[in-house]
Amino acid sequence: MVAGRYDLEIDQRANYELVLTLKNADETAFDLTSYVPRAQIRKTYGSPLIMQITATLTDAEGGVITLTLTEAQTAELGEDEYQWDLVIDDTSEVIRILDGLVKVNLAITEDVAE
Repeated sequence: MVAGRYDLEIDQRANYELVLTLKNADETAFDLTSYVPRAQIRKTYGSPLIMQITATLTDAEGGVITLTLTEAQTAELGEDEYQWDLVIDDTSEVIRILDGLVKVNLAITEDVAE
């Protein structure tokens, strides 16, 4: 199975959430009950880890995975080009689901000490 392509667009210094629903070829939900999702951001393939994306099974039987980054995490991302991917692992196999580029929209407003 070849991974699908999906580019992320993330606002710096803001919470980020993406909800994905995985389906089988017949359009039924892909049961993720025995799988663990993992997602990461790197500069390029094989380079050091920049950030873990929190990947949560929000409805395992329904094939739903939610990817999240906190405001603090997105604040660490600068004006650069990144790569990301999502895999699911059930100890007998690792399946790469999606990969793509990460575009960061830089924040203008910053915290101001009073």
